[in-house]
Amino acid sequence: MENIDTKTPVESVKLRPTNVPLKERASKTVKVLWTGVGALATLGGVVGLVQVFSGNNSSQLPVGATSQDVLMEMVKRGDIDVADAERLAELLYGENGQSDTEGLKDIVESGTDRQKKAIALMAERHTREEGLDILETEAKTGADWRLVAELAYGFDSERSLAAVKKAIALDPSDFRAVTLMSQVQARTGDFASAQRSAKTAELLATTTAEKVMAARSSLSILITASNVTDMPEGIESLKLALEANALDIETTPLPSRFENHQDAEIHPIYLQAVSEQALASASLYVADNVSAKQYAEKSLEGLKKIIPLVSSEDRAKLKRRLASTYDTPIYVEYANKDWEEVMRLSREQLDIYREVAESGDKRGQADLANKYAQYAGYAVLAGNKDIVRSAAERSLELTRLAADRRPDDARLALNVVQVELNNAILLASIGDEIDLSGSFDKTMTRLEETLRGQPDESKNSPWTRYSGLLTSAIGFFNRDDIEIDQNLNEDIMARAENFLDQEIASRPDAHDPRHARNSLYLTRGDHFNAQEDVEAARKAYLKAYEDSADITPTETEPDVVALSQLVALQRLVGLKEPGVEATDKPELDQAIALAESLDKAGKLSTPYQPVYSYLIAIRDGTLPDYEAAQSK
Repeated sequence: MENIDTKTPVESVKLRPTNVPLKERASKTVKVLWTGVGALATLGGVVGLVQVFSGNNSSQLPVGATSQDVLMEMVKRGDIDVADAERLAELLYGENGQSDTEGLKDIVESGTDRQKKAIALMAERHTREEGLDILETEAKTGADWRLVAELAYGFDSERSLAAVKKAIALDPSDFRAVTLMSQVQARTGDFASAQRSAKTAELLATTTAEKVMAARSSLSILITASNVTDMPEGIESLKLALEANALDIETTPLPSRFENHQDAEIHPIYLQAVSEQALASASLYVADNVSAKQYAEKSLEGLKKIIPLVSSEDRAKLKRRLASTYDTPIYVEYANKDWEEVMRLSREQLDIYREVAESGDKRGQADLANKYAQYAGYAVLAGNKDIVRSAAERSLELTRLAADRRPDDARLALNVVQVELNNAILLASIGDEIDLSGSFDKTMTRLEETLRGQPDESKNSPWTRYSGLLTSAIGFFNRDDIEIDQNLNEDIMARAENFLDQEIASRPDAHDPRHARNSLYLTRGDHFNAQEDVEAARKAYLKAYEDSADITPTETEPDVVALSQLVALQRLVGLKEPGVEATDKPELDQAIALAESLDKAGKLSTPYQPVYSYLIAIRDGTLPDYEAAQSK
């Protein structure tokens, strides 16, 4: 469970006078506010704003002031400190990439006392719902409801969806609201409705920028749903929108400096770059690796033109986007087995992530350990043992550092043992003398200790880690480039089944251990499939299908039985059996019928939508030939 401050907002209120210059204070807080949009990002809350907002000392903010401007003004006046501003910033730029600057500024300058109190209550997770309740009570216009939707987007998708529907009912021509609705619908797994909303946004778009954003949103939904059947049409639609944007690039010069990140993100070059990112991802889905790499390279060029022109505090988010763009060319070269090029690109990517982390950006700091681990993994393939050892050690150092800072956080403690295991596997891969059996035992023991008695579906539950560990273990033992004692693999699977059986026996009605055991059967099938033991793989997948009936439904996953059966059927369809085409298997029709019934009833949640898309592509013969693409 997350650590939650048990103080009430009133108890937490502390107004600290600010006599030190703003940037000096910021530097003393490890640049926590000055990480740019990385810190000013997602609609969260701030302790102490009850007093801040109820005061009458708000200076008039200029027209066009950004959410960041608003927060900086508060800090300058001494109303809040940098740490508080950072927490509110988490609310003011949502994961959906949209911010309502005007909505915030209106509340700061002329909002009702209840609206001001609502923003203050959203400072802490345990009072966030109460803050939204107040904002909903006060909402009168479409813009008011859109603000509620944006505030709720990151943590309550259903509430966000209800609010944005009210916003559109009051103002059907609000492009931002309709675009937001498509994103919320995609987040909830309703991809069909999300696509309809995205198409509506395209009709409402009046500027080139809006048309590009609408087309990109539509393509992103197809990517999220893994809808390879409709993806070529989405690619062409975005390319068409970019033709007009190319003219804007020619007629819109780059400024010497952008005033804020919002100005940068509506510049035609930026719009082009992020659209090329989407085209790169979509091209991978349709097995066009050549185009994927070309789009990614163009995106990198565009982002590199924009980033130097934004203020240093705004660069973190843009640099993270730049770094993530490297994933596509890295993947393409990985498929080509050009390990030297993979290492060159991944080193450039790692350097950018390091810059972001060193700027004080929390998300960048959290990601860095994983990036070092990835770099070490690529070094294994490249045969560079020194980099494997140094990068693996750095990954572990960063993970331990994070855990030491939060000794009460069980998730961070689990991160440490999992990184230790990952490093053991990496070092064994390059021939170092490693006690793999001991490493697996330590990790599984720690996970088992944490899992015993864990309430069903607890937030950030480690049960997903357990299933993920087993999946990773199977992938490791199926590698053909290293010699591994297969008895260890069998021991791990047997231990896992014994542990899960014990948990189920002690808690017969529990959901999580039953779901984990079902995943174990699928994992065994995947192992036998990789070993080309078709008979054993089919037997394991059938066992998973039959076992699905015993998974206990829950309030949040009432259709777990049917969804788990769907996954097992999909595995059976994908199993390569000599002399049997996938289209001739009875499981294909059975799986599609099940998926269709779930979809029509609105029960096919997000993780399972790609399964449905895959089955349709198999039936219609539209599944791309990925092996052929990689061979090119």
